[in-house]
Amino acid sequence: MQVVLAHSNERSRNTLNTLLLQNDVRRIAVFKNGFETLAYVIQNKPKILIIEENLPGLNAKDIETALRFKGIKIKTIIVRPYDNSYYMLFISRQFQCL
Repeated sequence: MQVVLAHSNERSRNTLNTLLLQNDVRRIAVFKNGFETLAYVIQNKPKILIIEENLPGLNAKDIETALRFKGIKIKTIIVRPYDNSYYMLFISRQFQCL
């Protein structure tokens, strides 16, 4: 399964990447801005997108709108600026359900 991880904060990217690897996700593309993320998703059509809500360049809503316009359907988890442990637990539970 291919996953795209997009977060502007390096520490958060590293933490989320580690969490994904611990859940046996091995194909992870990591980005820090919305423009790179959107271009990659359009070209590669991954299964899952984990994206920071307020990602620089294009935010999560902008990217979802562009993908919908292009007819690309992708499971998306939007990371909001809450306590890190809360959203790490949420994402972990999401992967256990897939």
